[in-house]
Amino acid sequence: MKRIRPAGAVYLLLLFLIAGLPGCIRTQMSFPDLVVEPAVTPQPSSTAPRPTESSPTETRSEEDLVYLTLAVPFTDQTTQALRLLFLAREAGLQLDLSAPRLGDHVELDDLLQFEGPLALNTFTVPAAVGVSAEQVRAWRASATMPDLLYCSSAAALPDKSQLLPLNDWLYDNMLLSPELLYPQMLAALSNGQTLYSVPFLASTPLLCHHAGLLEQLNARVPPEDLSWTSWAQWLDETQQLLIRQQLSIAPAELTTLGDDPQIRQSYLEKAIVLNSQLAAYLPFIAPAAYSALNWGMWQENSFALDHPEFRSSAAWLRELAQSGYGTEHLAETDLLGAFQEDRLISRLMDSASLDEWDNREPFAASFSLMPYADEKEMPAKGLSMKRVPLHIRSLYVSRETENPELSVKLATFIAMDPDSLLMQSRFQQYKGLIPLIRDDAVWAALVAPQTHGALLIALRERLPYAYTGGQQTVRNWDAIIQEALVQAGSRYLTAAEVDLEDALRSISSTAAVLLHEGG
Repeated sequence: MKRIRPAGAVYLLLLFLIAGLPGCIRTQMSFPDLVVEPAVTPQPSSTAPRPTESSPTETRSEEDLVYLTLAVPFTDQTTQALRLLFLAREAGLQLDLSAPRLGDHVELDDLLQFEGPLALNTFTVPAAVGVSAEQVRAWRASATMPDLLYCSSAAALPDKSQLLPLNDWLYDNMLLSPELLYPQMLAALSNGQTLYSVPFLASTPLLCHHAGLLEQLNARVPPEDLSWTSWAQWLDETQQLLIRQQLSIAPAELTTLGDDPQIRQSYLEKAIVLNSQLAAYLPFIAPAAYSALNWGMWQENSFALDHPEFRSSAAWLRELAQSGYGTEHLAETDLLGAFQEDRLISRLMDSASLDEWDNREPFAASFSLMPYADEKEMPAKGLSMKRVPLHIRSLYVSRETENPELSVKLATFIAMDPDSLLMQSRFQQYKGLIPLIRDDAVWAALVAPQTHGALLIALRERLPYAYTGGQQTVRNWDAIIQEALVQAGSRYLTAAEVDLEDALRSISSTAAVLLHEGG
């Protein structure tokens, strides 16, 4: 196959995404000859050809087989089903988006006619977190690095130079068409003009509410879909209810307790906390209203923490903190008495942890998507879009693979081919995770059956406006979010007026130092 150098590959890939060319899947890669029937439509199982003793497929030597190892979020049973479907694609079986869908109904025996010299080994990793840095170190030490790696945070791996740039292999892959894939997902996985992985699944931050506690208080449970304005109104409404029941930790209420530490401690041990840390919301407020900003104010290769939208959103959140809607105003000794899980109403969590919360007894939880900006909150008047943050999980190819072209092709097939995703749904669920392609059947199969499928399905209308973070590309991403946005952000929320500019500079400088240290 003719190769295009990386710069040209990037140009063609971007041109392709902008043009949104229609068409069906083309297979142009080099692969050992397949022994298949001339037809490329699966035959009924009663008539499908089977290998015989004289079949070249059976008599191939071990040397003819191509071996790939996959570190993926599914079992070997799923891998072997996908192997047959992939071989069918390579034999010329094209993607057909009309019903009935191949991945949803085809019998595996009917795919045996496409059997070929490909062997896949599976190393199953958790769908929520993917491969770990420790696993990668062990694989490198033993020279057993998988060809494909499923990652939730590739930037945290020991050496990203071990990951294969994909531009050369993907410039003409029709699965990247914006008719199938939300284009901004690729930008989140690129370093400059270099694409290092293919998007597979994603989670989103959620507001987790203690529904049982709210019911005891006769308080309203927030809806699944709400704006930042309506969220603030709900906080105020719930705070007023807590004040009336003498359960609030609002600064004004604590002042009335006087200086007696025993009285204060006794009060805090029965008080109700609205939010664990308001500063945890800081990475999401400004991007909700400004489409050029991403999670944590990430913008291409730096954090835009001096952006006017960030300053205004931080000031707005500071007003909420001053009302005692979080815990930032509490001293450490107060926090020890007040902060108990059964007396905390709301917290932030990741949708990949939904299953974990469902199994917490007797905790009755309800969930809301990350709030969106009202039209009146958007800088461009009349602009209406519900932006949503996504944490992307993706498939990488090891630079050590002996079969780079085949590995890239397989990774793209696994993550983005609708029939592949439908086939996966027949074996398992990815709890709390969503696919990243525009396909009704895939969403119905992978998302709708989940316990919280209705909540996650609601994300679909927001995906055209989704924004992402630097989990896959920024080495110190987690530390930057925690130390700069949350910890330094908490200090800003409680700072005196005279110290606000210094507190804002502390957020920016902390992020800059950690970004530089990460390289």
